[in-house]
Amino acid sequence: MLIDSNLLQELERNAFSLTGQPMSIYGDPSYPLRLQLQAPIRHGVLTPMMEQYNFDMSSFRVTVEWLFGDIINDFKFLDFKKLLFVTSIIMISIVLGQQNYNSSIFK
Repeated sequence: MLIDSNLLQELERNAFSLTGQPMSIYGDPSYPLRLQLQAPIRHGVLTPMMEQYNFDMSSFRVTVEWLFGDIINDFKFLDFKKLLFVTSIIMISIVLGQQNYNSSIFK
C-alpha cells in the first residue's frame, strides 16, 4: 500500500519545514526507515532516552489510529481511495506537528 500511495515520494519532495529542515512521519515498524518515514527504534541496545522515545511515539500512534478509525466511520459514503488520501493528509498534518518533539529527542 505504501508503494501504491506514492506517499514516500511525495514526502521526499515536499516534507520540509519553512527553514528547509526535513520533516518526517512516524509509521509502523514494518515500513522501511527513511529520512521522512520514521519508526520505533528496534536495533541494538536502547538508551533510556530511546526507550522513552519509543514509549512516547507509541502513545501518540494509538491516538492517530483512533482518529483514523473515526474518520473512516464518519465518511463511509466516500470512495475508499479518496478517503485514504484525505485521511493520510490529515494524519500527516498531525504527525508533522510532532516534528519539534522528535527532533529534540536526539539532540
